[in-house]
Amino acid sequence: MIEFALAFPAIVMMMGTLFQFGYAFMTYNTLQGAIRGGARYASIADYDAPDGTNFVADIKNVVVYGLPNPDAAPPIVPGLTTSHVIVDASNQDGVGIPITVSVSISGFELFKVFSAITLTNKPKSTFTYMGQYESP
Repeated sequence: MIEFALAFPAIVMMMGTLFQFGYAFMTYNTLQGAIRGGARYASIADYDAPDGTNFVADIKNVVVYGLPNPDAAPPIVPGLTTSHVIVDASNQDGVGIPITVSVSISGFELFKVFSAITLTNKPKSTFTYMGQYESP
């Protein structure tokens, strides 16, 4: 009983630490999949001229909710909002159509055991743009 009483707090701390690291890795992996899905969607979505406002909004929704037009859908990762998603379609040809589209997460806090890691442009995915141009 005495040995158990002495070892129990250490075992509980180790198990809690393992759980937190596992949860952090699972969350990061989920974010990675969401970013890749959003970048894949961005590579084939119609680009609305001249600034791509609807294009960017749809991509952010795909990353956060899994759908371009969510109707009260919960976010894929708790705490993730569209403000955390960065869409970069600035690498454009002479007409204004993107050549590549990059999607990343910035400003999202990933909690681990005793602190939080703020993600800055991680995870990130870049795809060549293959969609169509919608003229105004």
